[in-house]
Amino acid sequence: MNFSQYSGKRPARYKFDRHATFIIDDKGNRTIRFRVNKNGIKFDTNLVVTGDMTADKAKVANWNLDISRGIDPRPKKRENLNKPSFRYCMDEYLKKKLTDLTNDKNKKQWRSTLETHICPSIGNKSIDEITSSDIIEAIRPLWDTKRAETGRRTLQRTAAVFGWAMAHGYRSTANPATWQGNIEHVLARPSSVKKPKPFESLPYLELPEFYAKLHAINSVQSLALRFIILTIGSRIGVAKSATWSEIDLDQGIWRVTEDRMKTDKLNTPITVHVERVLRLAKAFDDGCGFIFPSPQAGKPISDTTINKLLSLSPKHITTHGFRGTFKTWAEETTYGYSNNVIEACQAHKVGDKIEQHYFKGDFMEKRRKLMHEWGQFVESAL
Repeated sequence: MNFSQYSGKRPARYKFDRHATFIIDDKGNRTIRFRVNKNGIKFDTNLVVTGDMTADKAKVANWNLDISRGIDPRPKKRENLNKPSFRYCMDEYLKKKLTDLTNDKNKKQWRSTLETHICPSIGNKSIDEITSSDIIEAIRPLWDTKRAETGRRTLQRTAAVFGWAMAHGYRSTANPATWQGNIEHVLARPSSVKKPKPFESLPYLELPEFYAKLHAINSVQSLALRFIILTIGSRIGVAKSATWSEIDLDQGIWRVTEDRMKTDKLNTPITVHVERVLRLAKAFDDGCGFIFPSPQAGKPISDTTINKLLSLSPKHITTHGFRGTFKTWAEETTYGYSNNVIEACQAHKVGDKIEQHYFKGDFMEKRRKLMHEWGQFVESAL
């Protein structure tokens, strides 16, 4: 159709695509109405009809291309096609960054912090126009609400996006999200705003009595917490989602793949104490594959149901705190175990990067022996 030569019924409308519509009114006036609400860009405007269908469609296509990159295509808003929005740069950067991360929780946090704290204020701004003042305005609320540590992580991730944009020629000036020599002059050091509190732990001498109370309860929640205490290297999220396919009783190893761990894969020795818990858990097996299944089919039990059992102690403790209990017990009461073995029991990386490069062992047999002693101590009040 050639719009300048249209002689059909008036008024008339012809849909170009999802954003553009050719309109001719009852007087014969011709326009292309362009309406968009995408990527944070929202407007409703009319384009001039040239009378050349090919040229008109090309203009609409160019506008759609800009919008897909987070650029407002209107002449007064659009300065340079090669300077896309922060949101566009963020999305492109995360395509690669998220493939480098192995932990699903970390992947979600990367996008979530940027979407929540940065994009609302600068997401649609040209990456080349954003200043340090814009960044400070976006993250200051995190400092004001005593969440400076979250602010620090958000700032690092924001700086990484700007680094990507600079490497691709989208930004010609300095990175506005750097801390050193820049934002440090305006906001307080995160560590001075709020010091992270350590996870509260049970004194190790009180653990056997606490464990005996758990032992007296016949429930999947009790077995899950006993499993967490005895395996000690697993965090609650990993332990509660343990599957029977990860258990190798012949080799005496619980194998957890990297995609379920905060760091590398986890191979935990299964002691006789852990094996007893696993055999009791068989009574709750509903066929879904999880060792500690939820009443909701196909799901593991929730953190909340496990944490309710912590009230068996008069102290305000956390499941993560049992790791501190173990470390204190190991350092004060055992002999012949290096700090590396104790750290390895908790699935911590051992040594610096150079040591990690040359040392490929996992202290499996030494860990098995230490964790057997731990199991004996934990069950000493039964």
